[in-house]
Amino acid sequence: MTIIFYYEGSVYQSAVEPGTTVSDSYYTNFLRRMAQHVKRKRPLLRNSFLLHHDNARPHIARCILDVSQQNNAEILPLHPYSPDLTPCDF
Repeated sequence: MTIIFYYEGSVYQSAVEPGTTVSDSYYTNFLRRMAQHVKRKRPLLRNSFLLHHDNARPHIARCILDVSQQNNAEILPLHPYSPDLTPCDF
């Protein structure tokens, strides 16, 4: 399960089929669907929003950065080599 949330609760959820590898292409498609959903359902977040995820390879691929830029999504940095700090800890 992939869940996108902000301080008021869940914004978007997507079930990942068992055995699916979350690759950069999977995550790119997920971000495109999520951005469309956010623009439609959360008008206050329509112009831009922040993404805060870990430094996993699919999250930092060039195609992800391109999709983020196209949708005015700023990716907040996560300190490298901090396995004890997850995005939910902030």
